[in-house]
Amino acid sequence: MGIIRFAVKSSLAGGIVYYSVQEGLWSNADDTIKLYGKIYANVAPYVKENIPKEVTNEIPQLPSVGTMMNCAKGMWNNGVKTSIKFVSELPNHISNGVDSLITMSGAKEAIEGIKTNGDPTKSQ
Repeated sequence: MGIIRFAVKSSLAGGIVYYSVQEGLWSNADDTIKLYGKIYANVAPYVKENIPKEVTNEIPQLPSVGTMMNCAKGMWNNGVKTSIKFVSELPNHISNGVDSLITMSGAKEAIEGIKTNGDPTKSQ
């Protein structure tokens, strides 16, 4: 029974990922905007028709396609900037990590043991 359950869950997850890739969710920003436009065009009328006015007055409207396009492009640009900043600061991150490892008491003892005894792989 467990293997059938796993097969159903993994098939469902795989199908969702496959469908989202085919529809362009994970490609460039323009394809994602087109997908959002399709979803917005299909979902918005049902939301207006089938949900009571009391509920729709309390929740905000779905953002327009233009707003989502600007948001997606801005987020993409921020992601690129953050990635480039991280790569440019990578030497600092590495040296800070090494410094913090050296300040640990166990690491200091290991380094001192290597310095005094020579090769740590040789048995004494």
